[in-house]
Amino acid sequence: MLSRSRCFRIEIIEADNDETQRGRPIPFGYGTLAPVSPAQIEYFVTVAEEGQLARAALRLHVSQPPLSRQIKSLEEELGAPLFVRTRWGRVLSPAGATFLRHARRVLTEVEQAKLALWPAEPS
Repeated sequence: MLSRSRCFRIEIIEADNDETQRGRPIPFGYGTLAPVSPAQIEYFVTVAEEGQLARAALRLHVSQPPLSRQIKSLEEELGAPLFVRTRWGRVLSPAGATFLRHARRVLTEVEQAKLALWPAEPS
C-alpha cells in the first residue's frame, strides 16, 4: 500500500481573482479526486512507454499484479480509462495521451526540484 503522506492532491486553480474558487478540489462524480501518488505517475509513464505490462514490470522491478492494480486505481481516481487493452499490449486512450504529457512534466519537475536541493560541487 502506498503511503498517503507522499501523494499529490490535484486541485484546480481558477484564473480569476475570486478567492472562493481557488484551491478547490476538482469535482469527481459524487466526491472529489483522490490523491495521486508519485509511484502511480511513474508506473503510468513506464507502462505507456513500454506498451506492455510485463515489460513495464521488469523495468520497474515490480511484479505484474501490483502494477496492474496501481494502473487500475489511477484510472478510477482520474475517472477515465488511460489505456485501451489490445491483444498485443496497451495503447494510450485519448485521456491517457493527455495525462501522459502532464505526468512527464510532473516527474521532470520533481527531478529538477531534487537537483536544486543539491547544487553541483564547485570544481
